[in-house]
Amino acid sequence: MESVQSYSVFINDKVIRLGHFDFGGQVPDFYLSELDGLNDPTMLFKTPSKEIYIDIGPYFSDKQVFKKFGIGFKCIDAAGGIVVNEKGEILCIHRLGRWDFPKGKLEKGESPIAAALREVEEECGLPTVRKGVFEATTYHMYLLHHKWVLKRTYWYELQGDSHLKLMPQKEEGIGMVKWLTSLQIQDLFLPNTYPALVDLWNRYLFFR
Repeated sequence: MESVQSYSVFINDKVIRLGHFDFGGQVPDFYLSELDGLNDPTMLFKTPSKEIYIDIGPYFSDKQVFKKFGIGFKCIDAAGGIVVNEKGEILCIHRLGRWDFPKGKLEKGESPIAAALREVEEECGLPTVRKGVFEATTYHMYLLHHKWVLKRTYWYELQGDSHLKLMPQKEEGIGMVKWLTSLQIQDLFLPNTYPALVDLWNRYLFFR
C-alpha cells in the first residue's frame, strides 16, 4: 500500500488514515473512497479494524484536509513543544494518569509557535526558545458534551535549561514535570501515553 501524502487522525485506540492510496488489489477491512463518506465518527466503533482508510485524492493541503474533514465537528487548534535540554533530555508532564508533552489551545490571534512557547512556560514554569527546524502536526478526535471535536496540534522542537526549577500547573491537572532520557521515553513514556504522541515521537526520532 502506498500514499503520495497521508494524514493520521487518532481516535481512542483507532487511527483514520487520510490519503490517496494504492492498495495493490488488497483493500483493507474498512475503506471509504471519499472523505464525505464519514459523517458520523460513531460508526468507527462498530468495526474491529484499528486502521480506517479514507481516500481524499492526491492534492490536498493540510488546511484543506482539516477544513473538509472537520465539517460537522468542532475544530480546535493547539500547539506544544518537544523540549530538549543541554543534556539531550526531554521535558515531559504527567497529567490525568498519562505521560504527555506540554501543549495547549491557541489564543485568539496567536501564532502556533507563540502558543507553544507560552504553553510550555505556563504548564511547566520553564521559559524556552525555538530549537532547530523540526515541525509536526498531529490530529485527534474526542467526544465533548456529546459532540465530536477535531483537534489539530502544531509541534515544535524547543530548547530549555535543566538548571531552572520546574513548576507543574496544578490547576490544569499536571501532577509532575520531569526531564526524561531517551531510554526513559521508551520505557516509561511511550507505554503510557496517547497514540498520537507515539506517532509524533517516532517522527521526531526519524527527523533527528
